[in-house]
Amino acid sequence: MRHTKNTLDAAKRGKSITLLGTALVHAVDLHRHAKQAHWNVGGPNFTALHDLFDRVASAADKDADLLAKRLMALGGQMLLGV
Repeated sequence: MRHTKNTLDAAKRGKSITLLGTALVHAVDLHRHAKQAHWNVGGPNFTALHDLFDRVASAADKDADLLAKRLMALGGQMLLGV
């Protein structure tokens, strides 16, 4: 955990970082699955489903960005390629 000016005690910051990291992984996973569905949808409801999956992916991407920013603000680290 990086040093920050955040006044939350270390134990609470650590638990929050863990929870935020878990939520971030799920948000990124949801984004990827929604994009996969967006690219592969077909059939009579194509337009509605295509738009729905695009909105889900967009919302998940925005949520992932917010989670990552909060995780970093608490002193967490982003580990890429792990």
